[in-house]
Amino acid sequence: MDDYTKDKKANISIEESKENPPMRRTCATMDMHNKLLEESEEYRKERENIENMTEEYIKNKNK
Repeated sequence: MDDYTKDKKANISIEESKENPPMRRTCATMDMHNKLLEESEEYRKERENIENMTEEYIKNKNK
């Protein structure tokens, strides 16, 4: 990235954001997750499969 790359949320340059970091950093992971849950049936089904496999693993790991 160069110095002209813009931070989309704050609309400041990368160099300015390095000099004045936010008090609390955030990311858009959960925002994107929630958006995909709302908009993508395939994503919802895959997440449900992952959750089910995780539950099964936890139930059976000590057997």
